[in-house]
Amino acid sequence: MNYEQLLHHLSTNQNIAAASAEREFERLQALEALGLANGEGDKTLDEITNFVKKQLSSPICLITLIDVDKQWLKSTTGLPSELTKSGKIARENSVCQYAVAAEAPLIVPDLLQDSRFSDRKAILESGFRFYAGVPIFSENGYALGTLCVLDYGLREFQDDELEQLQMFAHWVESEIQLRYQLKMSHEREQTLIDLHEQNMWLYQALDTTSTAFIILDMRTETPTIVYANEAYTNLTGYELHEIDGDGRQQLHGPMTDQGTIKRIADAFHMHMTVREELLLYCKNGQIIWVDIVMNPVFNEQGELTHYTMAHHDITERKRSENTMLKQIFQQESVFEAIPDIVYHMNLDGDLLKWNGRLEEVTGFTTQEIKQKNTLDLFPERGHDLLAQQLDNVKVEGSTEFELELYTKSGSELMYRWSAMLLYEGGSEPAGIVGTATDISLDLQVEKDLSTASKLQQEMLPAPLIHRDVNIDAIYEANNYVSGDTYGYHWLDNDHLFIYLVDVMGHGVSTALQSSAIHVLFEYTTKLNIPLERKIQEINTATQAVLPENYFAAAFCAEINIRSGTMNYVSSGIPAFLTRYRDGKVGTHKCLGMLLGLFNETPVEQCKMTLTDVADIYFMTDGVYEALDTALLNERHTTESLNEYFNQLTSSGLADDATIVHVQFPLKDKKLEVN
Repeated sequence: MNYEQLLHHLSTNQNIAAASAEREFERLQALEALGLANGEGDKTLDEITNFVKKQLSSPICLITLIDVDKQWLKSTTGLPSELTKSGKIARENSVCQYAVAAEAPLIVPDLLQDSRFSDRKAILESGFRFYAGVPIFSENGYALGTLCVLDYGLREFQDDELEQLQMFAHWVESEIQLRYQLKMSHEREQTLIDLHEQNMWLYQALDTTSTAFIILDMRTETPTIVYANEAYTNLTGYELHEIDGDGRQQLHGPMTDQGTIKRIADAFHMHMTVREELLLYCKNGQIIWVDIVMNPVFNEQGELTHYTMAHHDITERKRSENTMLKQIFQQESVFEAIPDIVYHMNLDGDLLKWNGRLEEVTGFTTQEIKQKNTLDLFPERGHDLLAQQLDNVKVEGSTEFELELYTKSGSELMYRWSAMLLYEGGSEPAGIVGTATDISLDLQVEKDLSTASKLQQEMLPAPLIHRDVNIDAIYEANNYVSGDTYGYHWLDNDHLFIYLVDVMGHGVSTALQSSAIHVLFEYTTKLNIPLERKIQEINTATQAVLPENYFAAAFCAEINIRSGTMNYVSSGIPAFLTRYRDGKVGTHKCLGMLLGLFNETPVEQCKMTLTDVADIYFMTDGVYEALDTALLNERHTTESLNEYFNQLTSSGLADDATIVHVQFPLKDKKLEVN
């Protein structure tokens, strides 16, 4: 619908509320872009409406989206089934549209007494009397629909209830934005492969481009090139049928940087986009520099299927860079202005030139350095390392290493050395150039961080071994110190308390906040008060610890060993896993507001029977998001699951990784593990 059509639609439908035609047109465009204006349900949104319904003691809770002439029911809890069959109602019968038009909360204590609705037959026949709704906004500020509660009786809606409803609406907004991001991701994943299978014109277009282009099939046992355009053949000399597998055997050679090859392989393994420069060996023996951009391609199920690789010949650029590098070494003013040590060696490792920084640091004069063998500038214990690194740079093209440097006074200074090959004519090695940076301060910081890491881990409890329950944990910091923490202790002979915390952010400041919150949990969770009250007390104290707009996610559980039950509360930890005694694995999603954001946070306590549970794995979101969903389709032993989690957390996740493993050591039924 264009603007003129919308203008006509609004002018001829008096029961449709809108801020203005212009604002409504922009709002509808924002709604359409989301791709959610339909009758399709959403389990996560259903969980939210169910949660809100309980928190606000309302029989009905809805999430709605207001389209041009419809109100879509994206989630309904408590609404009679005859009203939910189509997943929509006519917009003219919508109460929510008034909250959307005003872009403000709408509270109607009695729908029968409100002139806007008292003559609407559909509203009167529904039996609803009370309505409270708040708008759900898009990322760019347009009201898309509402989160609302309804009641069959009259009701006073308190200020704190409205504040909670607005808070829950922000939760819905974040979920909707996540779905939009996923939609955009899927659109970007319209792959060249799929287009080729449906439209042969694509390959014809690729064959006319000057960019050398190949496609690898990642579904085979080893990656295999399944398409190479004409520009690629012109660049390398190889036809598609001449290339084995992914082409590395033919295209890589002795001078191809092994470090670059490893980074590409790591990107393959992590399904990441990568851009690298490396030397390529052509069919005719010529060696060229190429800039490679590699992008993963996923299917609708999120599975990696292909990689696309674009190659650009940058030999001339590299030749120019080498010329510029030589000029730097020839221009004394530039050479001496560099604050680090700069050096130039021949391929045998003899120093040919250096800047004044080397003399300042070591105390040796120019003449003294000229008379020395290069090895004499380093401790004898480092000679083998230096020789090895010089060999590496000749093979890989560049290298980095750490090695002490001797001074005239006999002291040693730790430096980080970088070295790279200098090429003659763009591809023939002619020498070695590099820099050296003083890292003494870095090493001290690293030492301090290592000490902080040890202190942080000393705060954590030792593994628990008990007749009825065992607990161990995996605790991997992303970088020395972690924003995660956990703990467990006995409340009495039968009750065991366990908690897991994940503080927003990374680094030292987050680790300090995490340690402070650890102390809060240790103190508060030992108080003789109900579980919900403990969370509320911790939430209040957390606000004093965390900076404004920061938060912590947490999970708390009280396990009754005698009755075999677990009461638990989640505050932002997404889920936990259970392994049952027959080997099956289940996931349990948790709902709850984050700690530290609001003065009062609603708490929902859940209960679980542990009769058939052999293991529970509580985990932070960095671990949960990296889980392989195939895990849930297989049977496992405790050992196989533990091995999986150890491999996962040691694979270099982008976040701190913590798993608390609770095992109930009863003899399992005999399993056949897939």
